[in-house]
Amino acid sequence: MTSSEQSDIPAAPADTVIAVPEAEHAKAARLQAVYDKCVQKGRERATRMDAVARAGGARTDAQIKMLAERRALFEKFYGSAMQDFDKSATGRVMRTTWTAATEESSEYLATPIPDEGALLLWNAEREAGEKLSNSDILFHQYRLAASDEATDKDVTDYVLPLMNYMWTENAGAGEATDLYQYMALLNPARDGKVAVGPRLWGSCDYYALLGATNGAAPTYLVLDHCLDLGITGISQIEVGPLTDITYRFTRT
Repeated sequence: MTSSEQSDIPAAPADTVIAVPEAEHAKAARLQAVYDKCVQKGRERATRMDAVARAGGARTDAQIKMLAERRALFEKFYGSAMQDFDKSATGRVMRTTWTAATEESSEYLATPIPDEGALLLWNAEREAGEKLSNSDILFHQYRLAASDEATDKDVTDYVLPLMNYMWTENAGAGEATDLYQYMALLNPARDGKVAVGPRLWGSCDYYALLGATNGAAPTYLVLDHCLDLGITGISQIEVGPLTDITYRFTRT
C-alpha cells in the first residue's frame, strides 16, 4: 500500500449491534465504549501517519534538533547489553535500562533483527520520570543492533536497514483485554475467543488496535523515525493466537 492509497482515511462503519443475553448487555456496552474510544484514537493516529507520508522530504531543523537531543538522552541515561534469551528465535535479547530506575522490573527487552527488518518486543516497563518514550528506546535498540557504523552516524546520516514489522509478545496490557473480549463478541462462533489473523488498514479492528496503548510505539516509530527506518505507515495489524500482535509497516 502506498501513501497515495492512504490519502483518505475511511470512516469507521456504523455501530455493530451484538445479539447477547440480557445479562450481558451491560458488559457488552462497557466493552464497546472502550472499543469505540480506541477506534477514535486509532483514526487520529492513522491521520497523523498519513500526514507524515504525504509530507515526505528532508527533516526540518526542529526535527534534527529533537532527534539529536533524544539520542543524547539515550546515550547519557540508558545502558544496553545483549543477553542470552531462550524465548527468542535468535537466542538473544537486548536489555536496556534507565540508569535512574528504582524498580528491578523496569527494563526494555527487545530482539532487533535488522537483517529481517524486524523488531521483537518482549517487555517494556517504564518508570515515572523517564524522558524518552518506548518508541525512542526501541529505535535506538534497532540502531545499535544494525551495525557499528550506524552507531557512529549523527542523526542526519543514519544508515539503517528498512523496517518491515514490529512484533509484541502478549500485548494484553491496559485496555487490550477489553478490546479482545469485544472482538470475540463480534465472532461468537469462535467459542468466545478473538479471531486470529490480520486486521487491514481501514477496518474498525485495525483502528481499535492502533489506538490502544500498545499501538503508540509503532505509531511513533513512523512519526519520529520514518526517514531512518524507511516506513510511512502501518498497513495491517495481526492478532496472534496468544494475543501477540504484529504491526506491518508500509515501506517507502
